[in-house]
Amino acid sequence: VEKIANSETKKMLSQTIMSLMTLKGHADEMYMELTRTVCKWVSLPEGHRNEVTARETVSFLQKLAALERNGNISVRRSAEWQEIYLKTLHGLCTNSGDTDKAKER
Repeated sequence: VEKIANSETKKMLSQTIMSLMTLKGHADEMYMELTRTVCKWVSLPEGHRNEVTARETVSFLQKLAALERNGNISVRRSAEWQEIYLKTLHGLCTNSGDTDKAKER
């Protein structure tokens, strides 16, 4: 994830990614790349310039989960998608509970 110039750019990028994740009937590779990108973004360490908030992280993870639930990830790519998603989810859940992000409500 490259540097995002400002909060307005971050907001536009977030909205674009969210919109792309709601599209149906596109190639698996697009959904896989979105998953990889979002998982990298939400996994940035606390204090990183492009860090997403806890609320944004939850929203992204909900949209990603909907990709598979709605059948946008094919059976042949499902195992790979699950590995990426679950590894990210596990990393976020096992992160120290003492961080500001974990305390954010």
